[in-house]
Amino acid sequence: MPIVQLALGAYCVIKNKELKELKIFTFYFIAGFLQSSSSLLLFLSKANSTTYSFFTDTIIYVFTIIELIAFQLYYFKISTSARSKNYNKWSIIIFIIATLFFIYKHNFYDFDFRYIFLTEALFILTSCFIYLFEIFKQIDNSDLTENPSFWITTGGIFFFLTTIPVNLFFDNTHIVFLSGKNLISIIFTSYIFLFLMIFKAIKCKIKEMK
Repeated sequence: MPIVQLALGAYCVIKNKELKELKIFTFYFIAGFLQSSSSLLLFLSKANSTTYSFFTDTIIYVFTIIELIAFQLYYFKISTSARSKNYNKWSIIIFIIATLFFIYKHNFYDFDFRYIFLTEALFILTSCFIYLFEIFKQIDNSDLTENPSFWITTGGIFFFLTTIPVNLFFDNTHIVFLSGKNLISIIFTSYIFLFLMIFKAIKCKIKEMK
């Protein structure tokens, strides 16, 4: 994961001028690299369970906020509807406030991260379906496979619809069993697919700009 995120982040930096509204995903990949590599380093450092849980949980919460902001800002920029833009803007504000409230009100050890993830998934999936509704309302002959937004949306829908059931079953009791490893593998595989879809969108955007 860190290697893939670093490679994609570096590619985005190199192609920065050609990305336009996709520039936001440069920060997304870099933040993802910092999150996954930090978690890995903490694990390899053999930090005690209290330190490990506190820092890894904090890193994950921060990354989740960045992830939602990246997607919602992207849809805010490409949307032609004032309602959609308002939705994107307010979903960011509400999610940040809700996440900070959950963290403040709950102990790290007792707090169930699934609430935050499911809220994020609901907000982003709504943006994805709004986008699909808007493009299919417009009757034209454009090739969707050449549209960067189509690939971003495809990746987002696949990732969140795949990982919602996984997260519903992923709790502290699963972590200590083999099923925990299987669930994490599904999440990582889904993330790789999402990254590939974003990379495909980036390639389409670069081609579009030439």
